[in-house]
Amino acid sequence: METEGWLFDVYPWHSAMVLWIYGDDGGVLRLEDSYRHHIYARGRRRDLEELLNFLKKRRFLLGFGWTRKQDFWSGQEIDVLDLEVGNYGHFLRLFRLLASFEDRVTFYNCDIPLAQAYLYERGLFPTGRCWVEHEDGRILRMETCCSPWDIEYFPAAISFRELLEVFFATHDPTTLNRQGADVGPQYRSVVFYHDEGQRAIAEEVIEKLNGKKIWGGPIVTKLEPHEAFYRAEEYHLNYYEKNRNQPYCRLVIDPKIIKLRERFKDKLKG
Repeated sequence: METEGWLFDVYPWHSAMVLWIYGDDGGVLRLEDSYRHHIYARGRRRDLEELLNFLKKRRFLLGFGWTRKQDFWSGQEIDVLDLEVGNYGHFLRLFRLLASFEDRVTFYNCDIPLAQAYLYERGLFPTGRCWVEHEDGRILRMETCCSPWDIEYFPAAISFRELLEVFFATHDPTTLNRQGADVGPQYRSVVFYHDEGQRAIAEEVIEKLNGKKIWGGPIVTKLEPHEAFYRAEEYHLNYYEKNRNQPYCRLVIDPKIIKLRERFKDKLKG
């Protein structure tokens, strides 16, 4: 059976996640999705092996393995012990037991609420639209119908036209498939419009800026209809915040930030 609707609640139950979905037909569905949470541990090999045997004896594990993950703060790849756990009714007891190893082992993914971790891994978000294939109350397949990574703005606070003014003021829209030393179609200047009204506004802004001859050449920014939003790779997310001392950030991004704050300070908070 297939259902499309709005996800309005998620919580753990035994070794599954319970999802409540308000369907487009007006019905309310309670569905379960099998889910194994992952906890990662880093430390000396002998300490990790001791931890592994400790958890095995108490039958907390559904699986385990050795892998490499990217540390959030340093951005470096690190070796970790991957622990698959379930039976969420025992989680509080599990975390109390893990505390006895904290002086020797660093744990990751322990402080994230289970529902939040599940939504992140599935690419879902609360109150978001989703499509679900299910049978006998169990989820077989699920897809999101909208993206939590789309940029949201409030027209009452800032208009689409004003966003475009900021956009054109903080990059070079006259170079085809290029921004400075970065070359390729992924560096093209493009506006993805959501409706014909946005497309018309973008055309007006481009025509006006071309008339002012601010740059040495005509604007080559493409206007394309929005189809999908693709989330960047992990190492790209918050790159500037994590790498402010990198030459690229200091030489390329810092001047853009300074220009943005000087020209549009009346639109910034704080």
